[in-house]
Amino acid sequence: MTASGYKYAGFISYSHRDRKAGEWLHRALESYRVPKRLVGSLGQHGPVPARLYPIFRDREELSAGSLAAQLRDAISQSRCFILICSPHSAASRWVNEEIEHWFAIGGDPTRLLCLIADGEPHAAERGQPERECLPPALRDLRIDGQPYEPMAAQLDADADGRDNARLKIIAGMLGVGFDDLKRRDLVARNRRLAMVAGLSLGVAAVTVALAIYAVLAEREAERSRQQGEDLISFMLGDLRGKLEPLGKLDILDAVGDKAIAYFAGLDTGRNPGARALAKAAIASVPSCVASVQPSAR
Repeated sequence: MTASGYKYAGFISYSHRDRKAGEWLHRALESYRVPKRLVGSLGQHGPVPARLYPIFRDREELSAGSLAAQLRDAISQSRCFILICSPHSAASRWVNEEIEHWFAIGGDPTRLLCLIADGEPHAAERGQPERECLPPALRDLRIDGQPYEPMAAQLDADADGRDNARLKIIAGMLGVGFDDLKRRDLVARNRRLAMVAGLSLGVAAVTVALAIYAVLAEREAERSRQQGEDLISFMLGDLRGKLEPLGKLDILDAVGDKAIAYFAGLDTGRNPGARALAKAAIASVPSCVASVQPSAR
């Protein structure tokens, strides 16, 4: 049971030909989070609930058994009656009987909410029966001698549009003003957008920091490699000039082997560059010299 004592927050009645609108409205209502500042406050229908859940979408939630009995039971246990109006629902016997049962059990007219998916109210009276969207149970209803005008929201983009139509139905179910609810909804939406923007900026900042770190690390690695190459070049250049007169080519040859091994491992799979290739060639000179140097006697 909901906080209001009803099993369902609302009962959606519609023609099967308006199934898509019924499914959309069902999701929109059950997923809506009531603003915290409104929860528990006194609305037109009593304390404002925290959620509009569950919503009964007729015929989709029925188990095996008597269709009429289950529908009557679901309607009597629903806090609000939501009708999807269209020429299809206006011609539906089932929709009309559901409305009649709502009023037969003493349903509050202020809790009967209409979402106009197509057509116009009272179009038949204006000579356009094909555009009539209200079932006979509503067209023939009189309150204080006047034709009944239910609270209606229109899906048409030229009227309310989906977002405002959704909020109008929700405002009617909660028993609060539409303007107040829309203002609070905009505040909540802006807050969510600000949070998303802040999170996006945080992710961007981390990404930039990682990119900078990667560039700096690459530069440091390049600097270290350059120092190693310079050290080897020094050893192969100045050291060779000092060792050759002494006939210590075996030492020079060992240094050359180490240098060749170092350059062979540079940038595997990539072009090491002309400078590295030149230094590798210099490193190979001691071995070549050693191969033609006469042995010391």
